[in-house]
Amino acid sequence: MDHLLDRLNSPIWQSCLVAGIGLALLVLRRYRTGWPFLLIAAAWLYLCSTPAFVGLMRDNLESPYPYSPASTYPIVDAIVVFGGDGMPDPKTDWTADPNRISRNRLGFAYQLYRAGRAPIMVLSANKGGAIKMARILETKGLPKAALRVERQADSTYQNALYSSRILKQEKLGRVLLVTSPYHMPRALAVLREQDIDATPAPTMPQVKPTIEGNAWLPHRSALLRSHTYLHEYLGLFAYGLCGWT
Repeated sequence: MDHLLDRLNSPIWQSCLVAGIGLALLVLRRYRTGWPFLLIAAAWLYLCSTPAFVGLMRDNLESPYPYSPASTYPIVDAIVVFGGDGMPDPKTDWTADPNRISRNRLGFAYQLYRAGRAPIMVLSANKGGAIKMARILETKGLPKAALRVERQADSTYQNALYSSRILKQEKLGRVLLVTSPYHMPRALAVLREQDIDATPAPTMPQVKPTIEGNAWLPHRSALLRSHTYLHEYLGLFAYGLCGWT
């Protein structure tokens, strides 16, 4: 499902598809229908290129899940981490710059563990990602016995499905879910659908880019960032249709 979303979340691809339909209608001399399709395609590409509109997309996803320091969370049975945003350098001192580490999923999960929020951590990622996360945490002093590695997942839905099996097998009922704030709406919904009592523990949001000039003027960086947020909106819609949330 997520691989299909990767193809659909590009506003350029979306606009080309809508424009193609419009051109086909014009060829068929259906002008009253064709021209609106072309205008919609142009308007959508414009909006997804503006920092103002992309900022609204981001805020709508992230604002329900504000960041809180690790020490403020309740003590639970386990910390669940959904991979997908890269990993902090294990050779650096993670305590030297807590804010930088808290912007990373693995880094914030590490902070939660060190704050005594849970004795177990479930790491879910594919393509060897979960194994790599576990090795990094071990170099940072976390005991191997505290780590559970889930390496089959190839989508957010599978992250939740396979992680929940580990949790239920070990009777770990209450968890903190760690992921990026923009990803939290979909990740939390699908994990709770697996009958897991999950509390959202989003990472610290990434620093918002500074855009000089009018925020309603197109900017390349905004167009690139819109892919990420469109992926989440489409994912929420698709998962809802599938009954996964």
